[in-house]
Amino acid sequence: MLTGKDTNLEQWNVLTEERQVADVMEASNNKPQLVYKHSHTCGICHAAKERIEESFGEIEKRADMNFVNVKKSRSVSNTFAETLAVRHESPQVLIIKNGECVWDESHWSINGDTISEVLT
Repeated sequence: MLTGKDTNLEQWNVLTEERQVADVMEASNNKPQLVYKHSHTCGICHAAKERIEESFGEIEKRADMNFVNVKKSRSVSNTFAETLAVRHESPQVLIIKNGECVWDESHWSINGDTISEVLT
């Protein structure tokens, strides 16, 4: 059973439509964009989301925070993979600057402190 923390997305920009990928890419020209790809049925995803949210305040100062539920919005996830030429994984974090993926990580390698370092 999922807890409230597992399902809380209030602080995230939730992406549900393919057209939003172009918006994120455009916004990356002004501010780095973090895209977190998550599956609500995956325990590793819930752990990764918690590790990101532990550093959310610091990360949010440096990047816009975008969330993709890969089960509900797989086409959005696929569009990011195709647009950025990265392999789809879940959980996965992409950091996009100036229209390019400058960093991506997946599974147990996702860590809020590391993301903060990459963004500095």
